[in-house]
Amino acid sequence: MAMDNARLQIHFDIHEPIELVEFTKAMRSLADEYESFLIKTSQVKPTKSKEREDRLFITKIESNCILAELAAGSHYLGQVISSYDQIKVLIAFVSNIVKAKAYFIGLTDENSLGRDIIYTIRNIINIKQILSLVAKNKNGELRLSVIEYEEVDGEKRSKFRATFNAEEAKQVYKGLETAQAILEEKELTDYQNVKMYLHQVNLDKPKKSGTTGYKVVIEDITDKPLTCNILTASGRDQIRYTLDDKSKNPFGIAFIVDVKVNRNSDREPTSLNVIKLHEIINEV
Repeated sequence: MAMDNARLQIHFDIHEPIELVEFTKAMRSLADEYESFLIKTSQVKPTKSKEREDRLFITKIESNCILAELAAGSHYLGQVISSYDQIKVLIAFVSNIVKAKAYFIGLTDENSLGRDIIYTIRNIINIKQILSLVAKNKNGELRLSVIEYEEVDGEKRSKFRATFNAEEAKQVYKGLETAQAILEEKELTDYQNVKMYLHQVNLDKPKKSGTTGYKVVIEDITDKPLTCNILTASGRDQIRYTLDDKSKNPFGIAFIVDVKVNRNSDREPTSLNVIKLHEIINEV
């Protein structure tokens, strides 16, 4: 395996013991993000060879801290590239992580409503694993440095550096949790922010499973009344409170919801699961 002089140095400055499995997960996630970054940013299709040379390899571990140097193979998705170009690739990779840091720090529960997340679940899980050692370690710090070893004297020179302290890591981690919840909720829903109207009301209390006995109509799906299950306790309580208000006509109220549609073998809708109730609008 040929390796050039370009290295990605990872420095975990931690002051409390960590589990070996957590360190292993962090390093694997970093390597996974690196490979995904190469594939995403390159116009070259990945090689089908089992001996991929665009991965990262640990070349050094030092004592007193966790200091690892990762070297990429001299092949970039099947194409040989120079050490200079490899440094550019590593700098772009670390810069991409810095952009992710700013993005997730800026993502809060308040400003995330209706927002499209530009990262995938896989990205989010990887970044969480990478930062977990620092986020859970008081006064910890993670430094990512792109370095190059000189051909003549073997001296290393820093080309680019990014730092995450414990507080920043915690802020990023919180944004990652918010983003993951948004993406997972979208995976559960077929329709978002649609109007749901009651067609048949059951005055009995909803069961803990979410079964209500209500029949509802969502015209964006079908004009046929469908059985409705409210999956959250807060959603069931809000609808129950609305129905108990005798001053309102329950059939003139629009419930703005996210729903999952249950279908039969012919793909016809048979019932609805309300994943989230956003708003209640009295239209009468």
